[in-house]
Amino acid sequence: MTELQDLSSPRSPQRQALLRELARRRATQARIPRRRDSGPVPASYAQTRLWLVGALEQGASAYHVPLPLRFRGPLDTGALADSLSGIVRRHEALRTTLREDDSLGLLQVVESAEAVILPVTDLSGLVGREQGEAVQRQLTDEQTRPFDLASAPLLRARLLRLAQDDHLLLITVHHLGFDGWSVPLLHSELAGGYNARVRGETPQVPEPPLQYADYAVWQRQRLSGARLDELLSYWEERLAGVVPMELPTDRPMSDVTSTRGGTRSVRLSSALMSQLGEIARAESTSLFMTMSAVLGVLFSRHTGQQDLVFGTTSAGRDRSELQGLIGFFNNTLVLRADLSGAPTFRELLRRTRDALVADYAHSELPFDLLVDRLQPPRRGNRTPLFRVHFQVEESTGTLTGYEELPAYHALRAEGLVPEFVTAKFDLSFTVRAAEDGSVVDLVYSTDLFDDSTAERLLEQVRAVVAALVAEPDLSVAALPLPELPRGAAQESRESPRIRQPQQAAVLSAAGAEAITQVLEVWREVLGRDEIGLHVDFFDLGGNSFLATKVRRLLGGRVPMVELFRHRTILSLAAYLSGRSLADDTPERLLHQLTPAGRTPEVTLVCVPYAGGHAVAYEALAGELPARFALWAVGLPGHESGGPDVQLIPLAEATARIADEVQERISGPVVVYGHCAGASQAVDLARELEERGVAVRATYLGGSLTDPDAAANLTRVTDSEDDELYGHIRAIGGFDGPLDPTDLQHLLRALRHDMADATRFQMACHAQPPRRLRAPLHCVLGDADPATPDFATRYRGWQVFADSVSLDVLPGAGHYFIRDRAADLAAVIERRLFPASSADSRTPVVCLAHAGAGASFFHSWRELAGDRLELIPVELPGHEKRFAEDLCQSVGEAVEILLPEVLRAVGDRSEVVLFGHCLGGVIAYELAYRLATTTEVTVRHLVVSGAPGPLVPRERRAAGLPDDEFLARLEELAGYRHPALEDPETAELLLPILRADQEMYESYRRTSVEPLDLPVTALRGERDTLVDGEEIGQWQVTTTRELELAEFTGGHMYHTELAGQVLELMARGLS
Repeated sequence: MTELQDLSSPRSPQRQALLRELARRRATQARIPRRRDSGPVPASYAQTRLWLVGALEQGASAYHVPLPLRFRGPLDTGALADSLSGIVRRHEALRTTLREDDSLGLLQVVESAEAVILPVTDLSGLVGREQGEAVQRQLTDEQTRPFDLASAPLLRARLLRLAQDDHLLLITVHHLGFDGWSVPLLHSELAGGYNARVRGETPQVPEPPLQYADYAVWQRQRLSGARLDELLSYWEERLAGVVPMELPTDRPMSDVTSTRGGTRSVRLSSALMSQLGEIARAESTSLFMTMSAVLGVLFSRHTGQQDLVFGTTSAGRDRSELQGLIGFFNNTLVLRADLSGAPTFRELLRRTRDALVADYAHSELPFDLLVDRLQPPRRGNRTPLFRVHFQVEESTGTLTGYEELPAYHALRAEGLVPEFVTAKFDLSFTVRAAEDGSVVDLVYSTDLFDDSTAERLLEQVRAVVAALVAEPDLSVAALPLPELPRGAAQESRESPRIRQPQQAAVLSAAGAEAITQVLEVWREVLGRDEIGLHVDFFDLGGNSFLATKVRRLLGGRVPMVELFRHRTILSLAAYLSGRSLADDTPERLLHQLTPAGRTPEVTLVCVPYAGGHAVAYEALAGELPARFALWAVGLPGHESGGPDVQLIPLAEATARIADEVQERISGPVVVYGHCAGASQAVDLARELEERGVAVRATYLGGSLTDPDAAANLTRVTDSEDDELYGHIRAIGGFDGPLDPTDLQHLLRALRHDMADATRFQMACHAQPPRRLRAPLHCVLGDADPATPDFATRYRGWQVFADSVSLDVLPGAGHYFIRDRAADLAAVIERRLFPASSADSRTPVVCLAHAGAGASFFHSWRELAGDRLELIPVELPGHEKRFAEDLCQSVGEAVEILLPEVLRAVGDRSEVVLFGHCLGGVIAYELAYRLATTTEVTVRHLVVSGAPGPLVPRERRAAGLPDDEFLARLEELAGYRHPALEDPETAELLLPILRADQEMYESYRRTSVEPLDLPVTALRGERDTLVDGEEIGQWQVTTTRELELAEFTGGHMYHTELAGQVLELMARGLS
């Protein structure tokens, strides 16, 4: 049987961002017209392709789609049959036949609608194994029995009665009239029609706006002339010189193969997928792009080829009028993977992303026309151009399209996954969600491959993913990938290796000019003078409206979608200058030493001792508990490089490290500096605080500060190499042999660091700087000769912070980060997370209204005072998470956001939640999950501008054409964001607004379990979207008396009255 994952899933495996990038083209095209008559019309390209395949395979069942459903309870067979008949009547694709015409080619003919015959086979007299075998025979017969494509319908059904209240419905549909997107449409209409009929009602299912034959006519007209020439030219150039993958097989390949297939699966743990996801997000790649790169690495090793070709399936449904239509819209795309030049995994991700963005912009060329143009060698019934197929089945949960069903009246319905497998390709990989991570399914041709080979390939998939996340900056050609047994992949990534930094790239003239231009524009738009090259636009207070202004000031050269992708000055400048970011980026200074998949409560940023590098903190990284992440600083010219490597001054290093912290690290940070690195750490902590980063503490190891350090500076700058070497040896440094040249380079870096640190401290003692708000903790060894009289001298650090404390490691020398890492880790954790600790501010998790992101709450932070710590959370697909897929339901949003909320709250025991409109219902569902499944106490839930969870959303905007949709939103909300006045910005934001509005309008609980927590419901007194009675319906969510408050204004009152809302929340804590 055809596995559902072989079909294109309702959510395309391509990034939502790619669809947004094509929004302008979609919006300017006229809607697909209805055809003028009901006579025969040419078949679509997809139908033609499948017809030819069917002719070659002589009625084989590879393109039959089985949908078995089990019903337990009193089944009304008449209502079920009538509902099936209604589906076939509404969707012409299911009653379409194909016939050949000598002059016109292959034609589709829509037959009249007739009732679907639902025969009933009674197996209730059989029990146990005998009944199971009979069921399997029926399943096999329904799947393998050929369809007569010259007669309708393309859907058939049989009902098996297993007991009086136990039935199995066998629906089989031919792929010619059906695709993966059609599965939930059929389920929805079947359940809706059945439920209405058993209640004695007429089903209220709207007629489709057009039919499949209308699409086929339109497609033929559209793909002609200049448009067709453009598509053909692109793919001809893209696939020039391509050769199929040379797969090693267990048996020789013949010209004609059967569709006999086997299936195997491998699970990728949530920890592994989390690590992979973090790297993917850093490179703005979707799961589809990322797994494409993973398979490229695997098959490059497997075949020895660097130029690889895969196939995938696109849904072909990016036009809104096609999204509710049952039919066959799929198209096959050819993906070319380039692994030449020994790229790192990060470089390969960027390369893959750029290639796929261009490919999907040209994805409407039918596969048949591509094959006709290229005329590749063909072998019998084999698919030309590629042998390995790949796709990602994205879903809102862990159920497949077979299993996820709507409710049936008085029945318990269960979707079954067929066990019969057919192979349309030599190998076909599908990645799908699972309860704990992801699953990779492999369907393989049993004519070519043994079961053991398939299992080994899947184990190699897991091994490749593990190796890539452990070494994302190592050439993929150098990755250690042996023939791994089960479980060995995990061991291969236990100790991530740090690459020694290369000489920093010099910015090109074009890049430098672009940086200057972007910097000046950002300064004007954001009203800031000092902006780091790596700082995110949205972290600086940017939003969609300001991005429009940036685009205008840059002369309109940058599409809005690129402003969302390139959110730092350096990235945007690289885009403008036409160079890759890798070409123009100075060497990164931060190296992550803890596993990338870790979800920390706090991140430790560590500055090494004089002359040291990031590797000095490997031991500490290994001792820290999972609540920490550790990133260590590696400065140019330290423990690598030569005299030509430019050593950077302390102030420049501080600015660059701070830029990277803001770009690459989320959540609160702790800064640690050892020896001379203590000065850098203090300066970095102060810089981060000034930029608004949450610095929880600063730790200084093996270092004291001296107001009169002139003598020390003289010793550092004027001493001979032998003298300085002897001093460092005396305090425990240089614990291994060094080549004389390496020693000279290291002493150069060491002098530089010690001199910079000494000058910094002298300047600060002469003119004390702003003191750190976060506490400063000294950690010293009582056997360290470099810190005499530490018991009193540690107080000298009070020039830098009001709160200074001391921890002493008994018996520890100067370089205790090497041999006392466990003790140091314990000190850091004990100080940072004391058992009685409690943040003085109450965390307030904030969720914005539809279409908005976390930047909406930037201005609120300044108004929050010292009682509230605002924690804005952001939905995927919005602002900084633009590259991620948009959520399809409130439930999916909650599953994604709950772990992020828990990380942000940390060890604090209480939290307040606030949300407006869509954000309000998400805030409620988060509050419910926190209150019922965690130890966190919800101190207060504040819901704004949303009706209670049992109230149906009857004033709807979803599904309307774009102009009507925006007008309806403006009518409902009484507000229109200025950014929507810019056409390109509107095109960019429309998919986000639509997804959010659909979430909001489709949300409705059927029951509510009241919680014992205070709930406040807010609205604007002139809000026409939510009236006073609807806002009062939040009473059902709490056992306490609901607090109601109205503010001056309409639905969006909170955009002007943030201070009053925050004051209400603060009063609620009293």
